[in-house]
Amino acid sequence: MCSSDLVHNMRPQAIERLGFDYDAVKALKPDIIYVGAYGFGQDGPYKAKPAYDDVIQASSGLASLFEPQTGEARYVPSAVADKVCGLTVSQAITAALLHHARTGEGQFVEVPMLETMVAFNMVDHINGGAFEPPVGPFGYARVTTAARRPFETKDGFICLLPYTDVHWRNFFTAVGRPELMEDERFATYRARVHTIEDLYSFIRSVTPEKTTAEWVVICEEGQIPCMPVASIQNLADDEHLQAVKMFEHHDHASEGETMLVRSPLNFSKTPTSIRSLAPLFRSEEHTSELQSPDHLVCRLLLEK
Repeated sequence: MCSSDLVHNMRPQAIERLGFDYDAVKALKPDIIYVGAYGFGQDGPYKAKPAYDDVIQASSGLASLFEPQTGEARYVPSAVADKVCGLTVSQAITAALLHHARTGEGQFVEVPMLETMVAFNMVDHINGGAFEPPVGPFGYARVTTAARRPFETKDGFICLLPYTDVHWRNFFTAVGRPELMEDERFATYRARVHTIEDLYSFIRSVTPEKTTAEWVVICEEGQIPCMPVASIQNLADDEHLQAVKMFEHHDHASEGETMLVRSPLNFSKTPTSIRSLAPLFRSEEHTSELQSPDHLVCRLLLEK
């Protein structure tokens, strides 16, 4: 973030009480890039509602996508709405900075969580509802089917995902059923879209016959996408993640040795790094930085 940015995730009513709403800040710095990460768009009736990850998972329809699989709505066991919206904020800032570089103009950027997650979900789930009149229901059947889950092997679980004609032909051949590729239910992608539950049920019937490692070999020989199901408890021991040094050890002033996850991005000219650790509990470690005359918030307060 450069000195001409201000980003916050407070409700508009709260930020206005503090005197940092867009109009007030723009009056002091006309070219400000001001990003408001709100729960709900400010042109709608939900604008004043509080928003947390679970609230947005529910209201965006994400939680309901589990109903075909589990019989009930559920939350993704990760703060996915918070994180997707955070990534969207960074993209919005980049776009606004490009406009600023070209024109010198700042602007107000609203990133509402509900609308962001609706857009995220409906990329694949708008389906037949994209047409007027609709040509089918909302929802991507391959993704929502109850049969879409990891397959049990002799010693664990695996993601095994034949997708193209070549994948399916190689899979059917590997399990001794090459004739299934000639079955009109499975011969084409269009046909497989409507019989995906049958296909996944077939896979489920054969995977317990071999170990996970054996299936990995079979899939690699047939160029079929697959990966063993990893446990988050063991990710730090994964050979690939170790090779790319995904987990870093740092010595924290109060907590001692800690393990952190590095940025997944690799820039050839501007490599990323973990330059500072979490501030000490109840310390004023960052207060002095915020009160620095060079900090935008401090400058705005002084100018007011």
